[in-house]
Amino acid sequence: MSSSKSWVQPETADPTWAKPERMLSGFPWVSAIVLYSLSWGWSLLRPNTFYWDDWDGYFNKPSGDAFRAVTNMGRAPWAGIAELLLLKLGVWAVTVATFLVFFCVALFLFEVLTSIKMLTLENRRLLVLAFLLIPVMHARVAVSIFDYSFSYFLFYLGWFLLIKYRSNIGFVASCIVLFLSFKTHSFLFFVLLPFLHFAWLHRQGLKNLRQVNRVHLQLLLLASLPVLYVIARQLLWP
Repeated sequence: MSSSKSWVQPETADPTWAKPERMLSGFPWVSAIVLYSLSWGWSLLRPNTFYWDDWDGYFNKPSGDAFRAVTNMGRAPWAGIAELLLLKLGVWAVTVATFLVFFCVALFLFEVLTSIKMLTLENRRLLVLAFLLIPVMHARVAVSIFDYSFSYFLFYLGWFLLIKYRSNIGFVASCIVLFLSFKTHSFLFFVLLPFLHFAWLHRQGLKNLRQVNRVHLQLLLLASLPVLYVIARQLLWP
């Protein structure tokens, strides 16, 4: 009888086991969407508007004219491709894409901050809301600035992939995306941030200096990305 009772008793869950945190768990969706829309949604009211240099580069100009001008200035061959494709739909597509790009960057940042254990959920929420609302790149509304905005998107996407996914595929994907973001040359310096973040998260593996391991090689590749870009620029698109 006792054995029968013990058989029907439910199993006790292992107290040390915990479900992994869902992606974007705790993100302040309502606050972020409402406040971001109030701060930057005005650009969507007149989505076909030209600003500043847009008049010279895009008004009554053949499709792709600005793209060819950028290429002739020594920018990376992939610079302006996203802008060119969106302009096939209309100026409004660039305006909407810009609005979405900066919101997506906040999502990437929230996940990056999740890996910093000293930050509480409330800390991460406040930082992301401040990041969304502070008028960084106020000129983002201009079509001529979209290529920089897209580099901004690629940089944070690469950082997110680097921190979130530990597989070789995830690492290679993050390196490719970070490399593509270098078409805006300021990111050649700011890539130091994901580099240091990655090194900190893998500091235990880096301590073993007697034997080269995967972490050492990954960090070396990360450090070489800006150098590879500069060399490629000198040789392929001077």
